[in-house]
Amino acid sequence: MSIMSRLKEETAELHRNAENMELEKALAKGALPKDVYIAMLEQRLLVHRVLERELQAHVADCDAIAKVFAEHHVHSGRIEDDLRFFDRDPGSVVAGGATAETTKWVERLSAENPVALLGVHYVFEGSTNGARYIARSVSGVYGLKDSRGVAYMTSTGEKQPENWRNFKTSMDAVGFSAEDQDAIVESAKGTFNAIAAIDRELYPAPAQA
Repeated sequence: MSIMSRLKEETAELHRNAENMELEKALAKGALPKDVYIAMLEQRLLVHRVLERELQAHVADCDAIAKVFAEHHVHSGRIEDDLRFFDRDPGSVVAGGATAETTKWVERLSAENPVALLGVHYVFEGSTNGARYIARSVSGVYGLKDSRGVAYMTSTGEKQPENWRNFKTSMDAVGFSAEDQDAIVESAKGTFNAIAAIDRELYPAPAQA
């Protein structure tokens, strides 16, 4: 089975669970308070910075990363633009507990088995598929124009579908060993859990009566 088939099949339940977090549901419905949206961008920025740094660090020594990682996969600059639009300083963001755990985990993956970073990368690149549609709702609710405030969610704009197809093709063309496939799948699962933990910290589910 190809790596992309395995990733889709073996992370399906965790993907659904992440999408059913209160934050993600409110975001999709246009019901997420703006301050929580901004806080989400801040925490995503810290994760992206570490992930992008570690991927770039291994382009020279990990052939699989060199074949998959592309310049348009660097999203941190778009998040920084969004934060500046909302008058937030991207250099002053403080990590929440779940974000700090996530960035430390990404650093451990990088040190112990760099190819596993591609599982984390898969999850964030995959999220660009739905985000570009959710951005329309977010823009309307928050009264935003063009891509200002939603540059991260609109990703690479009209090129996004093509970029995602190229990502999938590149991943499947690598020819990962069974061991590397397992590592990538496990790190993708860990990423969905990490995103859920960060979301839960930012926007907890209402207490049950």
